[in-house]
Amino acid sequence: MQVELIREPGNLFNQNAVKIVIHLLSINRKTVIGYVPRGFTSGLTVVMDAGLKVKAELLQIIGGYSYKENYGCLINISI
Repeated sequence: MQVELIREPGNLFNQNAVKIVIHLLSINRKTVIGYVPRGFTSGLTVVMDAGLKVKAELLQIIGGYSYKENYGCLINISI
């Protein structure tokens, strides 16, 4: 599954927001699954704004069991 990080400078809650988009190749669609946590975005956006290539890889989908009804994901981000 392909993962894309997209800068969202117009975000009202975080000017350094970076949304996480996955490509669902089997149905030829893209969907936003969330945002990079605020604590990581200030450094990440500096790198993205400088034009350096940022690679994201979906490692694992987590949650959805027992008391943790929400899902999340582990993503490896490399520069």
